[in-house]
Amino acid sequence: MTKRTWIIVAVALVAHLAYADTLVGVYVNGTKQDFSPPARVREGTTYAPLRAAAEAVGADVKWIESEQIAIICQGDACAIIRKQQGIIVSGRLLIPVRLMAEALEASVSWDAQNKRVLIKTRPRQAAAPLINLARTNLASVSGSSVNGMRSLDNPYYGILNAFDNGTHYVEGINYSYWLTSSQPSHWLEVRFDVPVTVVNIHVEANSPYSTQLLLATGGELSYAQRQDQLTFHRTAGGLAGIQAVTGIRLNFRTERLLKVHEVRVIGFPPPSVRCRECVPGLFATPQYATLRAQQEFASWMMELRRDPDCRLARTDEGFEITFFRGKIDLCKVFVPDKGKPKLEVLADFAPLATTP
Repeated sequence: MTKRTWIIVAVALVAHLAYADTLVGVYVNGTKQDFSPPARVREGTTYAPLRAAAEAVGADVKWIESEQIAIICQGDACAIIRKQQGIIVSGRLLIPVRLMAEALEASVSWDAQNKRVLIKTRPRQAAAPLINLARTNLASVSGSSVNGMRSLDNPYYGILNAFDNGTHYVEGINYSYWLTSSQPSHWLEVRFDVPVTVVNIHVEANSPYSTQLLLATGGELSYAQRQDQLTFHRTAGGLAGIQAVTGIRLNFRTERLLKVHEVRVIGFPPPSVRCRECVPGLFATPQYATLRAQQEFASWMMELRRDPDCRLARTDEGFEITFFRGKIDLCKVFVPDKGKPKLEVLADFAPLATTP
């Protein structure tokens, strides 16, 4: 055998040893699991086939091809495992057993003498009651724009009309939708004060939408465009959803007027959190803040122009009229006996904002 051949054999042997696997047994609540391919330890981590391992602990699996992630849920507990966290054996994805089990609140121990992993699952819990999370005091909402450049809290076309359970009457007219201006894209966002579990998103609108879920871990999940509703998991034992969601963003793709009649985010808060049903609050965006500020400024200017107090004084050359509000002189106008009036501004506009 040549020296070159020996080098190739040695490299192959080192590579084999680097990825040498130790086959181990996996027991769930005392019952041995027969996995194919078998569970194995590689570099100190125990791996088992994705779907078989999840089903062994009574969980459900959803594979999201676009994100290359698996979402494994049991009741209200979920594990999100990325493909790169696992290993491929015989064309099958094997995932870290401890990572999955502990995310599902199961206990995991290692029996070194018998080379086996012992998993004890938590008792099955009753499913939490489902509510419309977007219509609670835990939620705040915002969006892209409002028809006619009105602010988001406008009672006729404002965004809160999409969270009113379909009934919002102003002056005897049902304004139960959010109507936006024509523009290339529209968006709507719901934020939650605490991480929640989302089971279903139902949107009644005249446009398809895509969805992004913002997670407490700092990541996000994206879902392709659809027209009606998005359900994440439906199991034989009830509903389970995406856990630790802190926000939802809906992106609408239409250049016409967007009409959103209702948005419902169905799920449940953490067990320790109490919430009540109500119209959600608003969180500010640059556009919303600018519009509200312009409205407040216009209102203030109208008040400023309406019958301010004045003092009149006679001078040698004419009359001097000073306009004031409270203790602040606003401006002074000198009207000469002959000639044109002259106006002098006495106060900066900034202090006037607090003038009674």
